[in-house]
Amino acid sequence: MRKKRTNWTEQKIAVLIQLYPIETTPRTAEILGMCERAVKEKARCLGLKKAVKNRWICLLYTSDA
Repeated sequence: MRKKRTNWTEQKIAVLIQLYPIETTPRTAEILGMCERAVKEKARCLGLKKAVKNRWICLLYTSDA
């Protein structure tokens, strides 16, 4: 069975760059109309990272509580 090629337009890449760091991968994939795997692979190729987890970890360890 042949794998379907993902059509990454400039607009989809711009949305991925904006959403990937702050949104869940399933939600980003849903918005883009693509599978999660395609989203993860393209994000990796672009060097994108999830920012929310990092921010929460920083808040956890730097909190005054």
